[in-house]
Amino acid sequence: MNHTSTDKEYEDLAARERSIAARLDMSGHRVALLGGPLLIVLSWFLPYTGPITGIDLAFSTQRSIDYGIAPQERMFVWLSALGPVLLTLGAYFLRSTKLAQIGWIISGIAMFFSIFAIWMRQTRDSGLGPGPGMILGALAILVVVYGLYNVVTLRSAEQEDIAEARRRSESLDPVAKVQKELLDGNRLATASGAAENLVDERRQRAAQSRKASQTPDQPDEDA
Repeated sequence: MNHTSTDKEYEDLAARERSIAARLDMSGHRVALLGGPLLIVLSWFLPYTGPITGIDLAFSTQRSIDYGIAPQERMFVWLSALGPVLLTLGAYFLRSTKLAQIGWIISGIAMFFSIFAIWMRQTRDSGLGPGPGMILGALAILVVVYGLYNVVTLRSAEQEDIAEARRRSESLDPVAKVQKELLDGNRLATASGAAENLVDERRQRAAQSRKASQTPDQPDEDA
């Protein structure tokens, strides 16, 4: 096999792999990445606590202020809008790896705030606990986080095929294999020679130090 053509094939495969990694295939996670955000939007119109809806929390309405909504609960709604909804839908339709990664991180933070908000609601007076909207929103965020985790961390079937083709390309190129072995051998020889030189230099310095410390005996002066 021609060495130049093999190199070109290997570079083409590497370029294809980078291109695919930058544009994700999310079709296998459609339910989590489309259904989850829709459920979150639906939860905003349901009671989050008492008569207070997610919209009231997000926009700090007078009714939410009267009920003593904490800033952490408002953050839960805003983070759920940013990560699990906007960034997730953007990553899905644009097939963007970067948007998916950022959305995954923010969705994880929103998941933490959702758990914290539910815990805060359960420590309040009777009748002001977490409502159906808050619980639905928290569960939907879990679904989105799970879907984004699979998209960001797992390889697609096409990526696996290209990686296997790259491995075969490496094994079919004997010239590249020999060059790699020679390069590794040269590096090993260089490292070994440097180590020997260092040992010799240390021995020479030790000998000079011993010689300098051995002074001749001084003769006794006549009285």
